[in-house]
Order: sequence, then structure tokens, then C-alpha cells
Amino acid sequence: MRRLLVSSVMLVTCCALMSGCVLALGAAGGAGGVIYYKGNLKEYLNYPVREIYEATMQTMAEEGLGVYNDEHDPYKAQMKFEDTDGKSVWVDIEASTRESSEIKIRVGVGGNKARASQLLEKIKTRLIL
Repeated sequence: MRRLLVSSVMLVTCCALMSGCVLALGAAGGAGGVIYYKGNLKEYLNYPVREIYEATMQTMAEEGLGVYNDEHDPYKAQMKFEDTDGKSVWVDIEASTRESSEIKIRVGVGGNKARASQLLEKIKTRLIL
């Protein structure tokens, strides 16, 4: 019976390691930083939703992305843009506290980490200015 239990635990551990779940949990558990998981780039920023929203809209206009959907209030914002290549770009901002928020960026259906990172850096640059 003990051997069966040990084998079962080892099997579940191997499956978790091979699927990447443990890696994702480890990355999510770290303090701060950018997390990229299943096509979404996510980061916590020390700015309220309104400021991140304005920086996002300015960045996307500068990049030539057209606004397809724009819903926002003081606590969250959901936007969808369309790239010149026809790819969709989704940006979600949600308040964590009064002065900090989480931003999620997804480029295309499958995700494009490089492009999402580039857009996030441009948004952060606008926030600093």
C-alpha cells in the first residue's frame, strides 16, 4: 500500500513538472516583476487605473493601433485595439489598491511576448514622464 502511495505522489509530481504548472506557480509567487503566462503579459504598477489608462491610450495611438473597444471606470479598464496587421491587442487594467493596479496585455490570439513587452515598456515610459 505504501509503495502505491509513493508511486502515485511521484506520478503527480512528474506530471506537474512536465506541464509547467510548478514553474508558473513559482513565477507568480515571486515578488513583483513581469509574468508571461498563456499569452498574457502581466505586471503590477504603482499607478492608479486612470493614469495607466491614459498612458495606454497615448501609446496605442502613437503605435498606430485603432481602438476597437474601450470600457473604463476608476477601478478597471478593458480595451481592445487592432494592429495594422489585423492582429488584436487586448489590455486589461484592474485596481489593486487606490494607487496601484495590475495591467495585462495580450497581442494576437496565441500571444506575442516580444510585442506585448514592447508595448508595456512604452506605457511605463509614458507613466514616468
